[in-house]
Amino acid sequence: MEYNYVNENLRLRSFTEADIGTALKWYADPIVLSGTISPNRTEPCSEQMIRAMYKDLSNRGQFYIVEYYDTMWISIGDVTLAKDTMPIVIGNSRYRGKGIAKAVVLHLLQLARASKWEKITLKEIYRDNLASQKLYQSCGFKKISENDESFIFEIRLQ
Repeated sequence: MEYNYVNENLRLRSFTEADIGTALKWYADPIVLSGTISPNRTEPCSEQMIRAMYKDLSNRGQFYIVEYYDTMWISIGDVTLAKDTMPIVIGNSRYRGKGIAKAVVLHLLQLARASKWEKITLKEIYRDNLASQKLYQSCGFKKISENDESFIFEIRLQ
């Protein structure tokens, strides 16, 4: 297994089939559902939906499981680095609001800069998802467009 360390307590690793069971719990959480799947969604994601989503994200970019060391390494979320998206979910509510998502996003921005990417565009940050808006803005993303449901954010890397 290959690991990409953000710091001594935080790492990213490649997805395995064993992660589906954990992800089912994350994608049953109303906060995760409304922030990532749809602002009005209340029904948990099925195993098939998660598999399809993870396959799509893996095809679009570098897809990782976020792990945190808390007496042992535990999976707490997922994230993707792609030129047209960077969704991050801290699915385990115990680890939200601790700066973990920001540390991961800043780390991924460093990787994108090292790869000479010009920019990253986030095409759908829901209007009601204030936490994501705050996160991405704190990492240097700017709102460049909007529609009735969401904003488009972008960061220039070079």
